[in-house]
This record gives sequence, C-alpha cells and structure tokens, in this order.
Amino acid sequence: MNKIISKINLRQILFYIVGIICIIFSFKNIALLFDTELLELIDKNGLEKTWSILADKGSVEDKIADFYIRDSIAAISGIIIGLLFSLYISVKKNGWWINSLIILISILIIFRLISFDEVLLKPLSFFGNKIFSEKVFYRILFNGIMYLIIAIMIYFYPRIQSITYKDKK
Repeated sequence: MNKIISKINLRQILFYIVGIICIIFSFKNIALLFDTELLELIDKNGLEKTWSILADKGSVEDKIADFYIRDSIAAISGIIIGLLFSLYISVKKNGWWINSLIILISILIIFRLISFDEVLLKPLSFFGNKIFSEKVFYRILFNGIMYLIIAIMIYFYPRIQSITYKDKK
C-alpha cells in the first residue's frame, strides 16, 4: 500500500487539474466566438434580458441549445486534450498513469459540484475587459489565447516541470 501511495504525485495532480481547467476555459472562449451576435447582445443587455429579447424574436430555443451544446463540447474537448497532455508527460517523465486517472476523477467531481451556469461568463472575461477592446469578439479571443498560454506553460514550461516532478526520477 505504501508503494502505491508513494507513486502518487500530488504536485502533478494539482498542476494538471489547473492546466485542464485553463484548457477548458480556453476552449469555451473559442466556442463562444461562433455566435458573435449573441455575445454582443449579452454584453449590451446582460444574460437575462438577452434571453427575453430572443424570446420575443422567437429564436431563443435554438440560440440556447446551440450555446450549451458548443459549451459542453468545448468542456469535454478540453478535458480530453488535458488528459492526453497529462498522460503523454507522465509516460515521458516515467510517471504513473494512475495520476492521470486521479486527475480525471477530480475534474469530473469538480465540474459536478460547481455549477458553472451561474458564473458562465465571469471566468471567460477574466483577462480581456473593456479596457482591452470594446469589441466582444476580441476580448473573448484574447481570453481564450491567454488561458491556452497558461495551460501550455503548466504542461510544458521546464521550471514548472521541475517543480512537478521534483524527487521523481
């Protein structure tokens, strides 16, 4: 039992959970770019008022369905890409593949416990506020790129790798 516990790398698990969350937010930002009309409405009117405006036009069901389908696909894609990075680096650094399984279970628990519907657009607008650009498209694009850069640094930056795999040979 001690041998199994000694193979678990908590630093890797914690860093890669943050990396996967950054990839998910990046992909969600990029998925938002497919409907800039909806983004402009949400930016001008807020989420609730936008849904009522679209309901008056009769197109709210399609917009909501498309919005949540793209959001779900982006989240699932982010999880898969992040886990593939995690597995690749674990195998390359002679880590244990069970760490990636623990990361998957942790991410699924996190996303089950935290409702991201309430904070759907808050983490997506973390980097690019109106100071950066008045156009929503550019703010969302900037956010997606920044989250992706952070994730890539977590996975591949040598200094972070040395911290993650410290005492692991």
